[in-house]
Amino acid sequence: MKLSETVSIVTGGAGGIGREIVTSLLNAGARVLAVDASQARLDAMQQDLGHAGARLACLTIDQTRAGSGREIVQAALKAFGAFNVLISNAGVGRQLYTKEVLGKPPRVWEVPAGAWDTMFSINALAAIHLINEAMPVLLAQPHARLIAVTTSLNSMLNAGTGPYGPSKAALEAYVAVLSDELAGTGVTANVLVPGGVVDTAMIPVTAGVDRDDMLKPAVMLAPLHYLLSDAGDVVTARRFRANLWDASIAPAEALARAGAPIAWTSISAGQRLDPPKKK
Repeated sequence: MKLSETVSIVTGGAGGIGREIVTSLLNAGARVLAVDASQARLDAMQQDLGHAGARLACLTIDQTRAGSGREIVQAALKAFGAFNVLISNAGVGRQLYTKEVLGKPPRVWEVPAGAWDTMFSINALAAIHLINEAMPVLLAQPHARLIAVTTSLNSMLNAGTGPYGPSKAALEAYVAVLSDELAGTGVTANVLVPGGVVDTAMIPVTAGVDRDDMLKPAVMLAPLHYLLSDAGDVVTARRFRANLWDASIAPAEALARAGAPIAWTSISAGQRLDPPKKK
């Protein structure tokens, strides 16, 4: 695969990390369906990336709505005939239920039930339903990629993460199962995380932190481009911290430095139980 030969669906494609990914793919000659919940953000992006012409298609949709996954897949097929990359990036952070995003957010039992429902719906279930709908198309390609953006383990497991961490953990566990079931199909499934706090709208200006100290969305691009390359054909069931990727060293070294087994498979090795044998 060359970037110019990729046809990608990118969710959350008009803001922060998603827009950076869409822009980089288009600049490499790829075709992209950018999916976002905000029509205004998509309009602004289309205006800025008008040079891409028909290689950029956009879809405004609420991914929590029933059937949205099928609509996204159909929009990509209508625009490009097929696709070989799905980058599941859409998500919502703790700003959904608190202004204390980096301060002292509510403890898990203090977060309203509605916030738990919404966060799991957006961060986990919407992504899972879309991937399930997209899988027949990806499996029909000789080489295809599924990349899910989750979060660093401290953002996933530490105190103060509320429903954000568990919702991202659910998506990553799903991708771990998926990668196992996709073995030998030509479709790879990996997780990519920034590796720290990123300068996006998830961190409101009222958070009172120095944005110069934050990672920039472009940190995702070097490992992403590698995963989409020919060399990425043999990379699956891994999670990568983008801020640890060193483009100045050999790719094999960069992979080892920035990567780890997806989800918690490293500690489950040797602990999986075989199903009981039939009589």
